[in-house]
Amino acid sequence: MRRTDLRGAGLVGANLRGALLIGANLEGADLGAADLSAAHLTSARVRRVNLTGARLERASMEGADLEGTWMVHACLKGAHLTGASLKDAYLRKADLREVGGLEIDQLLDARIHSATRLPSRLASDQRIEARITECEAVQGLPTLLTGEWAPEPLPDRL
Repeated sequence: MRRTDLRGAGLVGANLRGALLIGANLEGADLGAADLSAAHLTSARVRRVNLTGARLERASMEGADLEGTWMVHACLKGAHLTGASLKDAYLRKADLREVGGLEIDQLLDARIHSATRLPSRLASDQRIEARITECEAVQGLPTLLTGEWAPEPLPDRL
């Protein structure tokens, strides 16, 4: 499925284990609770995608554009994010502890929280701590369509 166009697709809970989505366009898709374990998303456009609760273990996402993507409770153990854009990606309670290729600059562009599980080598960096403080000071939730923050209070369950 190289260069596949899945813009806006409703794939909640889909089994996409090992899927070849290299260069695919998934912009605006709903992949909540989907299994993308060992999927190949290299250079894919994954903007404003709902990946809440998704399994992304060992997924290859090198150079992927994950701008504005929701990855609440997503598990990325063993995933590779070298060169991926995490601009405004919402990573509350995402598990990034064993992600390969994850750099400080990527996290400084993302929406991270104290509940985001970060690699120990990055978690104690002062810039990361400052970014967490900055993100947690914002009340409300980013919308998937615009990335702008809505005025609702942040629910405890996220």
